[in-house]
Amino acid sequence: MQKSLPAGSFLLADAHLLIILVVYKNLMLRISFTFFFLILLFSLEAQGQVRSKSAVAAGGHVYRPGEGSGIHQMTFFQAIPKQNRRAGVPWRGVRARAAGSRVIAPRGKQPPVIIRSFNGNPFNFRVPNDNSIAVSKSGKVISVINASVHCYTEEGELQSAFTLDDMASTLGLHALKFDPRVIYDPLADRFIILFLNGQADSNSHIVLAFANDSDPAAGWNLYAIPASPEAGGQKVDFPAVSISADHLFISGNIFVKEDDGYQFSESVIWKVNKSGGYQGQILSYDYFDRIRFAARPFFSILPVNSLGVRNPNSAFFVANYGEDTQNDSVFVLKLLQREGMNDTMEIIALKADQPYYFPPLARQPGVEYLETNDARISGAFLKDGELQFVATTGIPGESVSGIYHGIVHGAEGPAPTMHSNIIHFENLYAAYPNIASMSENEGEKKALIVFNFSGVDRYPGFGAVFYDSVQPYSKMIVLKEGSSSVTIQPGEINRWGDYTGIQRDYSGAGMAWASGSYGRGNTHKTWISYLAIPEYNGISSPGIPKEISLFPNPIHIDFNLEFAIERPGTVILELLDANGKVLRKLFNDYLDPGQIQLSFSAETLSPGIYFVVMRSASGEKIATRKIIKL
Repeated sequence: MQKSLPAGSFLLADAHLLIILVVYKNLMLRISFTFFFLILLFSLEAQGQVRSKSAVAAGGHVYRPGEGSGIHQMTFFQAIPKQNRRAGVPWRGVRARAAGSRVIAPRGKQPPVIIRSFNGNPFNFRVPNDNSIAVSKSGKVISVINASVHCYTEEGELQSAFTLDDMASTLGLHALKFDPRVIYDPLADRFIILFLNGQADSNSHIVLAFANDSDPAAGWNLYAIPASPEAGGQKVDFPAVSISADHLFISGNIFVKEDDGYQFSESVIWKVNKSGGYQGQILSYDYFDRIRFAARPFFSILPVNSLGVRNPNSAFFVANYGEDTQNDSVFVLKLLQREGMNDTMEIIALKADQPYYFPPLARQPGVEYLETNDARISGAFLKDGELQFVATTGIPGESVSGIYHGIVHGAEGPAPTMHSNIIHFENLYAAYPNIASMSENEGEKKALIVFNFSGVDRYPGFGAVFYDSVQPYSKMIVLKEGSSSVTIQPGEINRWGDYTGIQRDYSGAGMAWASGSYGRGNTHKTWISYLAIPEYNGISSPGIPKEISLFPNPIHIDFNLEFAIERPGTVILELLDANGKVLRKLFNDYLDPGQIQLSFSAETLSPGIYFVVMRSASGEKIATRKIIKL
């Protein structure tokens, strides 16, 4: 039912949930297992092992944010008790680093550049932040946290603010709201917000809000999907979301009520028809459960944005065994949708060349620790057949956490392969990474990775690195430095995640919006940044150096180059002969502003005239100096 309401009103009548037409489908499950370049494919064609249930929900309840809504101050409580927490004692295991481990310390390459940054949703006594962000092509920015929604202009001006309670009360749902997500659909020019309601099997729902116009202030169509599609007895947690041309895909972890509490059962998937939600019509969806590999369920299946897949009838998901102490298995799940026929799911298991590890608790100044959850996959994208994903991981041989970056080549084909790296920041703990593609052309392999960080002597902050396949990882750029430890919760372990948000800018090449957490006033705050990769930021050159000195000149064995730069940037130095031929690359590294002195050996050069040419990362010639070798 859909009604038109004046601004600031809520539809309270007819707020019950209608669920009808529950039908079972047989779903074909095909599982393949890949070891490096050798592929062992075995089909389980198991009728009913993965189930799909179709349902429709009454929709069209309208919420319009108005002047009366805002941030509700509330008594502090821990919003989401997680079922897989370690028991109180920080993990301090030290593992030997295996030969051939792909652990990389980012250095040298120019990092992303900050175009604009501002403070996001204020802290409202909910733990953790659970940051998520989405931005329209017209520059409307929506940032969600536990448990508020803020709408900004791209300059950071607040346009409207309301709470998850404001939205859910329209459906008659009054239990705890948590784990919000927001996603922008560039095809429909609409936003979708998702969050969870209730922490018991009796009240656990997924709440969906579809913007009914490109302007989020115009109102939202609200729906509630129960966590238990049948007789009840279960609740949902850890939701994730993605879109394809026609559908919204939601995953969540199901916990079943037992005598001793709720126990993890499985990760499930909902496939929702987007168009009905945008139009405020009856919302149809399919529910997939019993998703297993070798009889083992996945703890968290991450939907991958499927707008760029070559087969529009395919949807992709990625999973791992991130709750294990150590594992090297990664799973690509393909849902093949066929009109008038049962959907088919294929699970391809890949053996990674670099294992991932259960992460230790993160340190911060003081005695308190920071929760890092586990090594589940927290962000992914698929572009031009390549699937990239990130997760928090332990570092082999170290008692710190870093970022696991996996790359699946040929993800849309029958025989994908993958390689992976661990990104390790010296003296820092990194957690809750997310990733967005920055590639504009076929064959490019570029991405931005954002994450939270902390250290024994470093307050919790928010950072980013740039990746491409040529020089893998840039130095970290600090998006926001923390100014205090996070100590808002009682006890020695505080939560500072569980997510960071990132979305590429659909209206600008090489740029993205990101949201994360930082420590301030003993709590976690939200920070929003607009970033550009180096070649698109317009200031990638370190500028014209002042007072370039090359000495001694003429030279015998060694020579020095001194100069000062005002802006950070990558500096490339090339040695050319008298005819302008490049003999060697002397230097290629990212430099911070200040006075620089570099030394080089000329012992192997023959006597004659040479030139040292300085270039920026883009190849722009900055300066040339002539040298004479005696």
